[in-house]
Amino acid sequence: LRSRAPGDRLQRGPARLRAGVQQIAQEVGLPSWLRDRVPIVCAGGVPVWMPGCEVAAPHAAAPGEPGLLPVWRPVI
Repeated sequence: LRSRAPGDRLQRGPARLRAGVQQIAQEVGLPSWLRDRVPIVCAGGVPVWMPGCEVAAPHAAAPGEPGLLPVWRPVI
């Protein structure tokens, strides 16, 4: 778990292309002042989840398989 780093990109869902964390933050409506505080979940140093995204494949649980989905609630 870490904050965003320059050049971070992640897959927003199983059938979606990779996008930059900055672009995703803008798309989900995160205020600019909050973007540096967004938690990024990594696996092996690779970003696999951030608020507004599904867990990136192949890290997502298969249909019918138990899994976890992080939830972020910022304290403002």
